Amino acid sequence: MLTIYPLDLNYVEERFGSWMVQYGYTDYITDEKLAENFAGFRDGKLRVKDRSYRALVVFYSPMLRTDVLKVIGDYVVAGGRVIWCSSPVMESGEDRWDLWKKIFGIDSLSCGCGGIAAGGETVRFPGFPGISGMEIPTSLLPDHVYPVRAGNARTAVTLGNKTIGTVLAYPGGGKAVYLGFRPRDDQSRSTGKDIDTLFRILVSVGCYEENGCEAVSRPEESRYIVNRFENGTVSLANHIRTLREQWYGSFYRDEKKDAEILKNITLPPREVELRDTELLGRKITYSGSGTLSYRLDGAGRLTGFAGEDTTGIAIDGKSYRFSKIPCALAWFSIAESDLESGIAEAWAVRCGSAATVTLPFDASGMACAFCGNGLHEAKERCGFHSAGGNTVLDISDERKGQWIVLFREA
Repeated sequence: MLTIYPLDLNYVEERFGSWMVQYGYTDYITDEKLAENFAGFRDGKLRVKDRSYRALVVFYSPMLRTDVLKVIGDYVVAGGRVIWCSSPVMESGEDRWDLWKKIFGIDSLSCGCGGIAAGGETVRFPGFPGISGMEIPTSLLPDHVYPVRAGNARTAVTLGNKTIGTVLAYPGGGKAVYLGFRPRDDQSRSTGKDIDTLFRILVSVGCYEENGCEAVSRPEESRYIVNRFENGTVSLANHIRTLREQWYGSFYRDEKKDAEILKNITLPPREVELRDTELLGRKITYSGSGTLSYRLDGAGRLTGFAGEDTTGIAIDGKSYRFSKIPCALAWFSIAESDLESGIAEAWAVRCGSAATVTLPFDASGMACAFCGNGLHEAKERCGFHSAGGNTVLDISDERKGQWIVLFREA
């Protein structure tokens, strides 16, 4: 999901800055950069340079660029999802107001352009089954509501007898969702409880993959946060969203001050325990601590792993035993684009303990070198052996913590 980051809020109210930017499960972009890097649509997704997005969210942006508004109109026709939050666009001589109304299926705004103060009142969601009412926390400008008269859009959100949210479905599967209020999301419980109104709406509209990273990470009961990277690597760690850091605002860490603060803080667990846990379409069994990362190729082969205090991992019932003793281990295939000239294939390995490490790839015919802190700083050749399609390395006390590179010359 992509969210437009509003830069012009100080023109509306000098005290508030980027007050709407509070949501963590999205990429952010300014309308200027979206216009500059827009690359069309594909399969109902918005393309920005080499990335694709299944949904676009617009936080408080009453002065959104006209060219970006036109992209939004084309996007929903192409099958995309657009969720517009808070104030509609301001009227101007560029017919933006008429374009905006057409996109969202709205006849008119039934209040002044500055909205209505409604602090303490409760927003209801008849068009989004299962979403609880949301209290508007203040009567300040960021929490104003903007009632509308719906045209061919259906009413989805109400405040008393006012319509403050609509959904317009397009023939190609696209949806234009107008939310004339600030949908709250407070997973850190800074106001006393987890408020997930924005997240629930986004899930209901189909902004996220079912059981995708966001759907796994955001719910209040979720212990872990999960990320998937462009090269296919999946990483998982304990979520620290409710930890109050008590940062004292200096430009450096002070160990004594940190130690005093930590006396009054209960840190989240570091242990990671998964037992046939469904994760992005795969069943994972794992025991370790810190962060777990793994990468599979298109054929389902394990091509990268990183973990602490662990001996291995099982994926879809296939067990990988890397060592007999728990250790901190990282290994991965180096992408072809990162290989030096004259190198056809390479793998990097690092183990934090003296141990015998067995890795699930065949390095027959490769050379091996110990390295310095960087993978390019080869120091000297070293030994290993292949066994049953695996590669076995004996890591000594002298070599623990160092990178080792196995490579085949072109």
